[in-house]
Amino acid sequence: MRLEESLEIRSSLERHIKKIGSVINLGSGDIHKLKKDKPWVFKHVFDPLTKKSLVIHADIDSFNGACQVCDLTKFDALDFIKSTPRPRLFILANVLEHVPKKSVKIILSKIFKAMNKGDFFLITAPYRYPYHPDPIDSMYRPGPMAITKLIPLTWLDMKIIECGSFKEEFSKMNLSKKIRKILKLFFIFQSINNYLRNAHRLLYLFQSYKITMVLGKK
Repeated sequence: MRLEESLEIRSSLERHIKKIGSVINLGSGDIHKLKKDKPWVFKHVFDPLTKKSLVIHADIDSFNGACQVCDLTKFDALDFIKSTPRPRLFILANVLEHVPKKSVKIILSKIFKAMNKGDFFLITAPYRYPYHPDPIDSMYRPGPMAITKLIPLTWLDMKIIECGSFKEEFSKMNLSKKIRKILKLFFIFQSINNYLRNAHRLLYLFQSYKITMVLGKK
């Protein structure tokens, strides 16, 4: 999650949600690493939510700080939410590009079925963003309408967020890091994923990263 994205999420939640009993953060990743590398995610999103609700970080693997293992491909993946306080806010932030495209609608439908009336669902996904496998990147790059047509919620907020560019990131690097970034493009002993990751980012020297964000209520 990028800084600009976290600020827009906080603003949207403050405008549209008055009360939340629990937050279900799906696809959380390594929480300890996230706090270290991207502290703004907690400052702007999870810390404010933690002050007034139960926050559950869940992922398919038992990452550090993820308190619930949740494999959304399993039929009972969301059974753990049954006793959580309501209304609930489900968060699926920058996850959909890391699953096969054919699984996107299945996953969203499963979460929708687990929601109760009055629950909220926040989704973000890359709209214009470089290839970044973790472990895969299907290059799913939906706009707001592409997501909202997949599940029948009352949509409260839909937007595309501009989140800087590789040019800005490159300009802030020290000289040695800039040289390493350039040399990686000519290093033949690297995986195809790493090469594509490095090469594709160059397309964003002259255009902004953009993230889709939607917030809906059942």
